[in-house]
Amino acid sequence: MYIQTPLNSAEDVEALVRAGANEFYCGVVPIDWKEKYGFEIPLNCRSMYPWANFASIEELAEAVKRSHYFGKKILVTFNENSYTQSQVTYILNLIEKLVDLSVDGVIVSNLPLLLAINEKKYPIKIVLSGEANCTSIAATHFYKDLNVERIVFPRHVLIKEMNQIILANKNLEYEAFLLNEGCFFNGGYCYSIHHVCYSPLCRTCIFKLKKNVNKVDPYLFEKTKIEGVIKYNADAIIKYNNVKITKCGLCSIKLLKYISVKYLKLVGRTAFLEDRIKWVQIIRKAIQMAEQINDFDEYRDACIEEFFGESSAEICDQKFLCYYPDQYSLEHL
Repeated sequence: MYIQTPLNSAEDVEALVRAGANEFYCGVVPIDWKEKYGFEIPLNCRSMYPWANFASIEELAEAVKRSHYFGKKILVTFNENSYTQSQVTYILNLIEKLVDLSVDGVIVSNLPLLLAINEKKYPIKIVLSGEANCTSIAATHFYKDLNVERIVFPRHVLIKEMNQIILANKNLEYEAFLLNEGCFFNGGYCYSIHHVCYSPLCRTCIFKLKKNVNKVDPYLFEKTKIEGVIKYNADAIIKYNNVKITKCGLCSIKLLKYISVKYLKLVGRTAFLEDRIKWVQIIRKAIQMAEQINDFDEYRDACIEEFFGESSAEICDQKFLCYYPDQYSLEHL
């Protein structure tokens, strides 16, 4: 299995490779985009966090050079849900520059942009973002016809649903989210702003709920208790190397591997290098354990003990940090 790792600086490449990263994804927001559209109009879902993106083609070029030196691929993300026609034209011109830099692929969510890229027939790999909300066999066939080579499953898709899609389209690559930045809602339908000064709308609501838990309707989101919504946005410390995570999924790696999900997406383009290194190390360790332990239940128990230890009763049993709750063995397919 391959660990797709967030990158925001060329200087971070070597350290992340040595930690176990197999592939990089990143964003680039040139200054002329900001001059033309303002900082309020995002080029990607994290473009309003200056440190989460490369600020120029020149910076990105150095990252591509270093990544290829270590034999690792690098993909650039354009995963906003909507763009105007002029913005699509801008992105197409930007992709031409990426091709010249030998960038390995682009991660796309917006259908008009995908159609435009397909029409141009750029010699670059197309990966469908999880924000495109591809959740069915028919949708997968549709995107395959548009020369998409890899599907990133949305966060809310069950592993058994992934399995059905993969069995119907075995000649595509598949990727699943792992660690951090879970979403209580469906990112494919989200038009909330992700801003450095203002949290996304959903998280802003959570912060207000925490302060006013007794002043609102006790049930939200189809009878989900408000305490549950708050806990869903909690975090935990991995005892393996003492790093915080905001979402997990480690105990499902063996099942994801079994159904032929080959790429695991580590979320965290805004995170410090030290944290990203530790997260990669954790995932690499979990993959090694999945290869060494034959039994699915035994693997899950080993993950819980290895990564959470005594805190597992609070963290794992309540399942609020689980990307794939109760989805770790063959009986869940």
